[in-house]
Amino acid sequence: MQFFKVVGWCLIILFAKFSMMFSQNTLPRDSGTILFESEKCIELTLSLDLDSLYRGGFSEQNHYQGNIRCMNNDSNFCTIPVYFTKRGHFRKSFNVCDFPPLQVHFHAKSIAGTPFEALRKIKIVTHCQNNDSNFNQYVIQEYLFYKVYNIITDHSFKVRLAKIKYVDLSGNYEDMEKYAFFLKNPEHLAQRLHGVILDIHDLYPQAVDPYYYSLMSLFEYVIANQDWSVELLHNVELVGIYPSLAPVTVPFDFDIS
Repeated sequence: MQFFKVVGWCLIILFAKFSMMFSQNTLPRDSGTILFESEKCIELTLSLDLDSLYRGGFSEQNHYQGNIRCMNNDSNFCTIPVYFTKRGHFRKSFNVCDFPPLQVHFHAKSIAGTPFEALRKIKIVTHCQNNDSNFNQYVIQEYLFYKVYNIITDHSFKVRLAKIKYVDLSGNYEDMEKYAFFLKNPEHLAQRLHGVILDIHDLYPQAVDPYYYSLMSLFEYVIANQDWSVELLHNVELVGIYPSLAPVTVPFDFDIS
C-alpha cells in the first residue's frame, strides 16, 4: 500500500508540472474578498448565543444573531454585526458534532475596510467537537489538504486559517478558542476561472475534463478520501469554463480523509 501511495504522489507531482507548463497566468486576482490574499492565520472573536445554536435543530434557515471582532485594514479593531446559519450535511447533526459548521452572513455597509470586504456570506469549517483537542488538529489537517491542492493546481478552492475565540452571549458556556478555516465561495472560484458553477447530477466521469478528473482522483486516493462522487455531485464542484469543453472538477470537503 505504501508503494502505491508513493506512486500516487509521484503522479500528482507530474500532473502539477504539466499544470505549471499550461498555468493560468491570465487568471484574475481572486474576486469577492481580500480575505484569501494572506497566508497568515487570522485571529477573530465570534460572539453568538451558543444555547440557541445548540438547540436550533438541523434547519439551515434559522438565523443566529451575533458579531465578529477583528482587525480592519487599518490595523484597528472593529466589530462587525452578522448573523450565522448552520450548514453542511453530516457534520451539522448534533449526534456527530457538538459544534456545527457555520455560514456567516454580512451586511454590506458594515464590512468596508475589513478583511471581509465585498462578501455577502462565507463558509467556516469548524472544530466539530468542543471537548476533544484532537479535532483542532483535524481542522488544520483538512486546511493543509486544501493548501496542497492549491499548489498542485489553480483549479482549487482557496482557504484561510483562523484562530477563533467563541464568546457565548447566553452566558451559559465558557469562552473557548478553536482553529477553523474560511472556504472560498464557489461563485468566486468560478469567476476566477472565467467560468460558471454547473448544477448537473448523474454525470458520468467520462463527461468531465479528463485531466482535472484524473488529477482529483489521484489526490483523493493519496489522502485516503472516498467521500466524493461526480455522479452524485457530492463534494465536487463542476465549473463550466467554455461551452464547447467538458466541465472541470474541483474537489472540496476532505474531513473523512
